[in-house]
Amino acid sequence: MKRLIRLLVVALLLAACSSDDTNAVKLYEVADFDKVKKETVILYTTEQDVAVFEQAVEDAIQLPGIVDVYSPMYLFEAASKSYYLWLHEEGGSLMDVADTHTIYQLTEQSATTLKELLQ
Repeated sequence: MKRLIRLLVVALLLAACSSDDTNAVKLYEVADFDKVKKETVILYTTEQDVAVFEQAVEDAIQLPGIVDVYSPMYLFEAASKSYYLWLHEEGGSLMDVADTHTIYQLTEQSATTLKELLQ
């Protein structure tokens, strides 16, 4: 009986520790493509904030050709995917970390909303 209780406690602890927050976005500043500043992490957990990132990805427009870009400003992780993010005066872009040959242009609305959220 004690063994069963111990197994249940261990199982519950493992489940609690391994559950990732799929309704959250982690945003990091980036020094270079391979140098993420882990200490700069900001966690966005509200539905409204998470929706801003999801909408930006969903509405982004793939640009033609293979890209050669400067280092991204940010990296964000959402729903087990990671994206590089550039925001600038004229708008913004994102790139799936798993496909660094393709870049996506953010809509004007998404770029504006992200800039406001990150301020």
